[in-house]
Amino acid sequence: MIDQLTQVQTLASPVRQEILDCIIACGRCSIAELAAQLGRKPDSLYYHVRKLVKVGLLVPRGTRRTEHRHEALYEANVHKPLVRLTRRDPVKAQAIKKLTAAMLRLTCRDVDQAIDSGKPLFDGSLRRAGAGRVKAWLDEDDLKEVAHLLEQLRTVLHRGNPPGTGQLYAVTYAFVPVKSRC
Repeated sequence: MIDQLTQVQTLASPVRQEILDCIIACGRCSIAELAAQLGRKPDSLYYHVRKLVKVGLLVPRGTRRTEHRHEALYEANVHKPLVRLTRRDPVKAQAIKKLTAAMLRLTCRDVDQAIDSGKPLFDGSLRRAGAGRVKAWLDEDDLKEVAHLLEQLRTVLHRGNPPGTGQLYAVTYAFVPVKSRC
């Protein structure tokens, strides 16, 4: 659970979200490995990794010797990132809005990459990608069922496979009550 204000504010950066996502998906890694996975230069990541370590989302986990030097290894300190939306604290609420906007920007980039990759997004009856938006009236029983299904989805996604096995996927969702405009 990501519930500290400083953690939410830190993740309002798409780069830092990408770093955390990558380390959760790929496991313990160095900044050089992280840079290779993200298609970025290592020098561009040090600042962001330090910020994630400072708020406790990443932790240093030893070093390893490469051909020329020792490199630090980092591991995620949160394995099922979830931010609970709240409006009780206006500062935290504003930070959550910025975090959500950053998540959606990353989602747009992921969709662009998937479409531009040329890889099939649909293969017969197997949907390899999709996007949708649904508004629905839910009673308490429906709400419980949706919460249960979302938790099942989170469990499957966070169980994952070893890095390099299968295809890496990203899922972004926001589940919120909205004002009726019907």
